[in-house]
Amino acid sequence: MGNIRHLAITALLTGCGVYSTVKPDTIPVQSEEVPLEDQLRESNFLIQYLEEILAKKKISHTAEDAMRAISTPRGVRSYLGTFGTLEERGFFIPGIISFSEQGNSARDVITAKKGLCWDYSVAAAGLLQDDGYMPHILIMNYAPTRTHSVFIYRTEQGWTYIGNNLSHEVTKEKNEDKEIPYFDSLPDLVASFAMRYPDNPQMRFTDYRVIRLDEFPGWLDSDDIDLYHRIPLR
Repeated sequence: MGNIRHLAITALLTGCGVYSTVKPDTIPVQSEEVPLEDQLRESNFLIQYLEEILAKKKISHTAEDAMRAISTPRGVRSYLGTFGTLEERGFFIPGIISFSEQGNSARDVITAKKGLCWDYSVAAAGLLQDDGYMPHILIMNYAPTRTHSVFIYRTEQGWTYIGNNLSHEVTKEKNEDKEIPYFDSLPDLVASFAMRYPDNPQMRFTDYRVIRLDEFPGWLDSDDIDLYHRIPLR
């Protein structure tokens, strides 16, 4: 379908109008400056959390505690790096079971600390929604009913993302000395998956779109929202 670097955002023709596709040029540049007080609160929270994990203690914080304490993308990456997968829960049906029996709001995912790419994306958006980051999710298609999702944001350095792969691996030569890759455009970001995983056909996306989670009431903390299945795959 042409060079992946020149893909267009694909609008979904579902007839129900439950969400709108976001144009990349309308996504504002996000400042990465964080007050020292917020940095210290995040650091102390993560240290305590990791100490509890290493000591195999019961996790003492709630999802709301995590949302208040974590204020940077770097902190989110560290936090999500401790999460597990649905396979570890003992059930996984692609395209049918997304996350939990109750739903998959951001609070659900953060509480259970397990999920698929969609769940990690929603959790990242939830953790940063009170720090000035808009809840934009990039959904990339690689088959008629199969997708990969990441949380995206834009900074002075370029576009980047957070997902279940955490964007730790470097994917562009010019960024080889950085932990977090930045991209000049959203098509470049999408194309990076194919470059990172050249032997995986699922990372060769045919089209993509961006949505805003806050168009879905309850996405942050509802107990009964089935968020994943409210968003058509194509």
